[in-house]
Amino acid sequence: MIRRYAELVMHPERYHGHGRNGGSFFEGWYYKLIDATEKQRFAIIPGIFHGQQSQKNHAFVQVLDGMTGHATYHEYPIEAFSASHDTFDVCVGPNRFRADSIELHLDDELLSLQGELHFSDLNPWPVTVASPGIMGWYGWLPFMEC
Repeated sequence: MIRRYAELVMHPERYHGHGRNGGSFFEGWYYKLIDATEKQRFAIIPGIFHGQQSQKNHAFVQVLDGMTGHATYHEYPIEAFSASHDTFDVCVGPNRFRADSIELHLDDELLSLQGELHFSDLNPWPVTVASPGIMGWYGWLPFMEC
């Protein structure tokens, strides 16, 4: 169990909720997308929420338009969420998120946004034992929210 915990800490991009039973839990990933002209700016946030009351549990994709400030929140049943155990590969309904690509299929009363993006020449956040992610050494503390 300690080995698995250490492995997850050293891979902050992976889903950390496998095997969790009950209790509050939130995890999300943030993509900041800006086109070459800087005229289109979006943040896409896929995630999962488990609350104290199971009827509030859900997966989601949030979309923020950086030009207008408009935000939409697309909620999915908890069963629509899946994630790989050993790589960053998350699905929320028909939407798929990986380090090197995003597939979006949002089409509801809030927003219609569909497409596929592929990324290359990635330069991920540096992960070290002393600083295993954006939270620094706090990443080692299991009770920290993020």
